[in-house]
Amino acid sequence: MSRFGLNTRKRFRKALLYLISALVLTETLFPVVWTVFTAIRPEKELYKRILVPRRLTLEHFLCIFRPGTFHQVESRGFGRYMLNSFIVASSVAFIGVLLSTFAAYSIARMKYRGKNVISVILLFAYLFPGVVLMAPIYLMFSTLNLLNTYHGLIIVHLAVNIPFATWILSGYFQGIPPELEEAAMVDGCSRLGAIFRMILPVSIPGIITAAIYIFTRSWDDLIFPMILFTEEDLYTLPLVSLNLIYGEYIKWGQLMAAAVTSAAVPAILYMYVQKYLVRGLTAGAVKG
Repeated sequence: MSRFGLNTRKRFRKALLYLISALVLTETLFPVVWTVFTAIRPEKELYKRILVPRRLTLEHFLCIFRPGTFHQVESRGFGRYMLNSFIVASSVAFIGVLLSTFAAYSIARMKYRGKNVISVILLFAYLFPGVVLMAPIYLMFSTLNLLNTYHGLIIVHLAVNIPFATWILSGYFQGIPPELEEAAMVDGCSRLGAIFRMILPVSIPGIITAAIYIFTRSWDDLIFPMILFTEEDLYTLPLVSLNLIYGEYIKWGQLMAAAVTSAAVPAILYMYVQKYLVRGLTAGAVKG
């Protein structure tokens, strides 16, 4: 085959790759762009068939953050609901990382009967659909008087998120040379001291990955707050956003502003810890 023919095939493949990438990127970003533009579009332009707004406004954001309740159209009081979500998600992330770190270390390093079974159960627990658990969780928490409490929701989120976080971290710990803690224990450290002094410092990417994963899933969860909370003061952001829909009456601008607000916090977290996140995911996937 001539050199001209080879160059033509390479250019065709490159052009095809660019075209496919552009289509995938457009399909991925279009809903996000539409949401943002709807959130900053004036009320009068919401039903016009134009993508880019002619005039920008923050009125929808001002409405959802003005002190009040989500029942009031012009004062939704989203500040308190963001605080509720942050309290729950940060508590779940902190406790979940603490528990999953030690659970993952035991799976990766220690030898005991039934360890492989526990690993399989953890992965199965992550794959088990949470919707199936709605009825038994409600009945159990009603019996234990854990409805309408933050710690009830925190317990549920921990039970849902710890299995996968443990699975991620166990794969990460398996990629760390065991000689590190062995050398520390030879120098006089206990196993716990070796974990804190040698293992945890080099495991920061994996731990941050697990923390962001847990925080994001707790922040975005709608199902369990819906079944556990009836008191409006305890509502989290996804639950309040759902309640902005009143049958056929929908304030699209405010709803999209709520969506942008809900997505902003996880997006900022991912932006700041992106390098740790990539290292943690790749290490856990390759070494595990």
